Amino acid sequence: MTDRDAAFRELYRDARLANQTTYYREACEEYGAATWQGAVAAAGFAALSFVTGLLAILDVFGFRDGWGVVGAGVGALSSAAAGYAGLYAFERLAKLYADAERGLQQIPASLDVEAVVAAEAVMQREQGQWGQLTADLPLAAPPAGT
Repeated sequence: MTDRDAAFRELYRDARLANQTTYYREACEEYGAATWQGAVAAAGFAALSFVTGLLAILDVFGFRDGWGVVGAGVGALSSAAAGYAGLYAFERLAKLYADAERGLQQIPASLDVEAVVAAEAVMQREQGQWGQLTADLPLAAPPAGT
Protein backbone atom coordinates (compact mmCIF):
# COMPACT_ATOMS: atom_id res chain seq x y z
CA MET A 1 0.00 0.00 0.00
CA THR A 2 1.38 3.40 -0.98
CA ASP A 3 1.40 6.47 1.21
CA ARG A 4 -1.26 7.95 -1.02
CA ASP A 5 -3.54 4.92 -0.48
CA ALA A 6 -3.01 5.11 3.26
CA ALA A 7 -3.73 8.85 3.27
CA PHE A 8 -6.94 8.27 1.28
CA ARG A 9 -8.11 5.57 3.66
CA GLU A 10 -7.43 7.73 6.68
CA LEU A 11 -9.18 10.72 5.10
CA TYR A 12 -12.15 8.61 4.01
CA ARG A 13 -12.43 6.98 7.44
CA ASP A 14 -12.28 10.32 9.28
CA ALA A 15 -14.06 12.66 6.90
CA ARG A 16 -16.71 10.40 5.40
CA LEU A 17 -17.39 7.34 7.53
CA ALA A 18 -16.95 8.88 10.97
CA ASN A 19 -18.90 11.99 9.97
CA GLN A 20 -21.80 10.03 8.47
CA THR A 21 -21.90 7.57 11.37
CA THR A 22 -22.09 10.47 13.82
CA TYR A 23 -24.80 12.13 11.74
CA TYR A 24 -26.86 8.93 11.60
CA ARG A 25 -26.50 8.36 15.35
CA GLU A 26 -27.54 11.92 16.21
CA ALA A 27 -30.45 11.88 13.76
CA CYS A 28 -31.63 8.56 15.19
CA GLU A 29 -31.51 9.98 18.71
CA GLU A 30 -33.32 13.15 17.63
CA TYR A 31 -36.14 11.31 15.86
CA GLY A 32 -36.36 8.75 18.67
CA ALA A 33 -36.81 11.61 21.12
CA ALA A 34 -39.44 13.19 18.86
CA THR A 35 -41.30 9.87 18.73
CA TRP A 36 -41.29 9.67 22.52
CA GLN A 37 -42.34 13.31 22.92
CA GLY A 38 -45.24 12.88 20.49
CA ALA A 39 -46.46 9.79 22.31
CA VAL A 40 -46.18 11.47 25.71
CA ALA A 41 -47.99 14.58 24.47
CA ALA A 42 -50.81 12.56 22.92
CA ALA A 43 -51.16 10.38 26.02
CA GLY A 44 -51.02 13.38 28.34
CA PHE A 45 -53.74 15.21 26.45
CA ALA A 46 -55.85 12.04 26.34
CA ALA A 47 -55.48 11.63 30.11
CA LEU A 48 -56.37 15.27 30.63
CA SER A 49 -59.43 14.79 28.43
CA PHE A 50 -60.45 11.84 30.60
CA VAL A 51 -60.04 13.92 33.76
CA THR A 52 -62.09 16.80 32.40
CA GLY A 53 -64.79 14.35 31.34
CA LEU A 54 -64.85 12.97 34.85
CA LEU A 55 -65.06 16.49 36.26
CA ALA A 56 -68.00 17.20 33.94
CA ILE A 57 -69.81 14.03 35.06
CA LEU A 58 -69.29 14.98 38.71
CA ASP A 59 -70.33 18.59 37.94
CA VAL A 60 -67.40 19.99 39.90
CA PHE A 61 -67.94 23.68 40.73
CA GLY A 62 -71.23 23.57 38.78
CA PHE A 63 -69.15 23.91 35.61
CA ARG A 64 -70.43 20.86 33.70
CA ASP A 65 -70.69 22.52 30.28
CA GLY A 66 -67.32 24.21 30.67
CA TRP A 67 -65.62 20.93 31.59
CA GLY A 68 -67.19 19.35 28.51
CA VAL A 69 -65.82 22.09 26.28
CA VAL A 70 -62.36 21.86 27.86
CA GLY A 71 -62.43 18.06 27.51
CA ALA A 72 -63.35 18.28 23.83
CA GLY A 73 -60.56 20.80 23.20
CA VAL A 74 -57.97 18.73 25.02
CA GLY A 75 -59.14 15.61 23.17
CA ALA A 76 -58.60 17.47 19.90
CA LEU A 77 -55.08 18.38 21.05
CA SER A 78 -54.41 14.71 21.75
CA SER A 79 -55.46 13.81 18.22
CA ALA A 80 -53.39 16.66 16.80
CA ALA A 81 -50.25 15.54 18.68
CA ALA A 82 -50.66 11.95 17.51
CA GLY A 83 -51.38 13.08 13.96
CA TYR A 84 -48.35 15.36 13.90
CA ALA A 85 -46.03 12.56 15.04
CA GLY A 86 -47.56 10.19 12.50
CA LEU A 87 -47.39 12.69 9.66
CA TYR A 88 -43.70 13.34 10.15
CA ALA A 89 -43.00 9.60 10.62
CA PHE A 90 -40.52 10.20 13.42
CA GLU A 91 -40.43 6.52 14.39
CA ARG A 92 -39.74 5.40 10.84
CA LEU A 93 -37.01 8.01 10.39
CA ALA A 94 -35.32 6.93 13.63
CA LYS A 95 -35.28 3.34 12.35
CA LEU A 96 -33.95 4.44 8.95
CA TYR A 97 -31.01 6.26 10.53
CA ALA A 98 -30.35 3.46 13.03
CA ASP A 99 -30.19 0.95 10.17
CA ALA A 100 -27.82 3.19 8.21
CA GLU A 101 -25.56 3.65 11.24
CA ARG A 102 -25.54 -0.11 11.85
CA GLY A 103 -24.67 -0.67 8.19
CA LEU A 104 -21.68 1.68 8.36
CA GLN A 105 -20.45 0.02 11.53
CA GLN A 106 -20.23 -3.27 9.60
CA ILE A 107 -17.67 -1.80 7.17
CA PRO A 108 -14.26 -3.42 7.72
CA ALA A 109 -11.45 -1.20 8.99
CA SER A 110 -9.19 -2.21 6.10
CA LEU A 111 -11.17 0.05 3.74
CA ASP A 112 -10.26 -1.80 0.60
CA VAL A 113 -12.16 -1.04 -2.61
CA GLU A 114 -15.01 -3.41 -1.74
CA ALA A 115 -15.42 -1.82 1.70
CA VAL A 116 -15.62 1.69 0.22
CA VAL A 117 -18.19 0.53 -2.34
CA ALA A 118 -20.20 -1.14 0.45
CA ALA A 119 -20.07 2.02 2.59
CA GLU A 120 -21.26 4.17 -0.30
CA ALA A 121 -24.04 1.65 -1.00
CA VAL A 122 -25.27 1.99 2.60
CA MET A 123 -25.39 5.77 2.27
CA GLN A 124 -27.13 5.59 -1.12
CA ARG A 125 -29.77 3.23 0.30
CA GLU A 126 -30.45 5.69 3.10
CA GLN A 127 -30.95 8.48 0.56
CA GLY A 128 -33.12 6.22 -1.59
CA GLN A 129 -35.52 5.68 1.30
CA TRP A 130 -36.73 9.28 1.10
CA GLY A 131 -38.65 8.56 -2.08
CA GLN A 132 -40.32 5.61 -0.39
CA LEU A 133 -41.35 7.78 2.56
CA THR A 134 -43.22 10.16 0.28
CA ALA A 135 -44.62 7.31 -1.84
CA ASP A 136 -46.30 5.87 1.28
CA LEU A 137 -48.30 9.06 1.88
CA PRO A 138 -51.92 8.82 0.76
CA LEU A 139 -52.47 11.56 -1.77
CA ALA A 140 -55.86 12.98 -2.66
CA ALA A 141 -57.10 12.40 -6.18
CA PRO A 142 -56.78 15.44 -8.43
CA PRO A 143 -59.95 17.44 -8.98
CA ALA A 144 -62.11 16.40 -11.91
CA GLY A 145 -61.28 18.13 -15.16
CA THR A 146 -57.58 18.65 -14.45
